[in-house]
Order: sequence, then structure tokens, then C-alpha cells
Amino acid sequence: ALLAAATGVLVAAALGVAGVVYQAREARAQAVLAQREAEKATSIKDYLLAIFEANSTTHPDGAAARQTTAEELMRMATNQLLESPGKDADVRFELMGILSDIHAQLETFEPQESLNKERIRLAEAEFGVADPRLAHAYNDHSEFLRTRQRFDEAIAAANRAIELREAQGDRT
Repeated sequence: ALLAAATGVLVAAALGVAGVVYQAREARAQAVLAQREAEKATSIKDYLLAIFEANSTTHPDGAAARQTTAEELMRMATNQLLESPGKDADVRFELMGILSDIHAQLETFEPQESLNKERIRLAEAEFGVADPRLAHAYNDHSEFLRTRQRFDEAIAAANRAIELREAQGDRT
């Protein structure tokens, strides 16, 4: 009986330690994820601020810098992003989505389409077909194409997004 009790205490202690170790690993993983998200947010903020700094450098006279339109700033930001592939893939993917959304608001469709296409290419090359970001990028591009009344292309992009999601096990 004493041996059974000691064994029970030992098993309970081992399970307790295992639970604590598991929780510590989970907490560490969550901390790493939170740190990564914070770094990504800082990179995005720094990138957007750099666009305004570049405009100030291009137009050292404050009055001239103020005359730069939102569309011009967005074209500068888009061109710089598309021409600088060395940035972190997560940050580039996020920035492309943000800039694409702003271009949609400004109705500057050519750079929006360029961003959408590059976002798909980036997601496929850097994250792979198993990553939900690729399907998301296809969904976004499908919506862009639909708003431009390019329905056949929109359907093809939407179907590709569905194929990817189904392959990923997403049935929603």
C-alpha cells in the first residue's frame, strides 16, 4: 500500500512537472510571436515614415514638400516596396496589403494591381502553398478584379483561393 501511494505521488508529481514545462514552452512561444509582431509593426511604421522623409529630401523646401499629393506619395511608396525585395517577407507582404488598400481608396488601380500580383508571387515563393496568406492574397486580388469588372480573371483567382484553402483543410 505504501509503495502504491508513493508511486501515485511520484506519477502526480511527474505529471505536474510535465504540465509546468508545457505551459512554459507555450508561454515562451507566445512571447516570441508577440515580439515578432511588434518588430513587424515597427518595421511597417518605419517604412511609412521613410516615405515622408524621402519626400522631404526630394523637396527640401517645406512648401514644395507639402504640395506632394497623396497619390504621388503612394506611388513613391509602392515603387520603393516593389523595387526593394531584400526586406523581411512578412513585412513586405503586410505592407503590400496596406498599400493596395490605400490605392483602392485613391482609385489608383494600376499600382494596386502590381502590388496584388507581387503579393501573390511573394506569398507563393516565401510562404508556400500550404500557408493561408497565399489564399488570402488570391482572395484580395479576386476582389480587385471583380471591382474592375474583369470577371473571368476574378473567378479564376477566387477558384485558386478556394483550391488552396481546401488543400489546407479549410472548409469554411
